[in-house]
Amino acid sequence: MFAAPSSLNGKELTLRVDSTLGELTARYRAEFLPCPAGRPDFRSPELPAAGRLPSMASRDYLIPNDPENGYDGPADLSIESAIGHDSDNLYLAINVRDDVHFQPFSAGKLWAADSIQLVIDTRADALPNVYGFAPDDYEMSFGLTPNGPDKEFDYIYERGRAAASLKQVECNIFRSGDLTCYRIAIPWKVLNMEPENGTVFGLNFIANDHDGHGRNYWMGLTPGIGEAKNPYAYRKFILQR
Repeated sequence: MFAAPSSLNGKELTLRVDSTLGELTARYRAEFLPCPAGRPDFRSPELPAAGRLPSMASRDYLIPNDPENGYDGPADLSIESAIGHDSDNLYLAINVRDDVHFQPFSAGKLWAADSIQLVIDTRADALPNVYGFAPDDYEMSFGLTPNGPDKEFDYIYERGRAAASLKQVECNIFRSGDLTCYRIAIPWKVLNMEPENGTVFGLNFIANDHDGHGRNYWMGLTPGIGEAKNPYAYRKFILQR
């Protein structure tokens, strides 16, 4: 951990270590996405103008990207989304375009059908080639079931606080045409984070697609959730007032 006098976003960093085992040099590129101030409308399918994330509307974001998996373009599965925050919560607004909504399950198995799986690496401290979650990581799933919106913790290190923490997470999930709209608010206190300007964290989410014939594929910002848990691969975000 170190402090920089100015933004390092987009710049190459060189790490050089001299030790009794020799010298090691590694190069990294600092790439942060902004997490601006703002709260989405939890009742509207419209996304905020600020905090927009990359548009996911092609096989470039599909996992597994198998030509034989039946993916039929953006109407089959595509994503528009935005991120934001205030002093109390981290917000995500995710619109999943999906011509067939299929989610017959409830909390405990939401990931197995149409759903969002969201992982937050609160310290952005994951290491390369180290799979699995650390105590500062959180994974949640959200789905629109026959009984309405549902949510679950798939991973929280302190299992004893899972139920109370889940109650504090706010979500609204609704269909608007062929869009499934997810509106999510996660309190900073649930994540054990202080929302200070310049705070960096790792985050990734995927949209699972089922269509009634099994979960054939999913789409997300990066790999590292559906096929294996790899927080090092997640996008890094920086809080901006």
